Amino acid sequence: MLSYNILTYKYTSNNPYYDNLYNGSYGSALGLSLYLGARYFVSPKVALFAELGYGIAYFNLGAAFRLKNNAFKKNETSCH
Repeated sequence: MLSYNILTYKYTSNNPYYDNLYNGSYGSALGLSLYLGARYFVSPKVALFAELGYGIAYFNLGAAFRLKNNAFKKNETSCH
């Protein structure tokens, strides 16, 4: 997934005992995330998923919920 991360960060310290290690600034930049995962439906409306990849986290686990159940309905219109 390609993203544009909008952020602004700037920190400086006038403390003479502070080592200036964390002084600096960051700006907005492009980001890239890559994931590969699987989803297992435990019921028609609930699925469990797992993802491996690179981005915010290396490993994700979770649950997904289907709010509409249209995928499991049969087509009620037919042509004669």
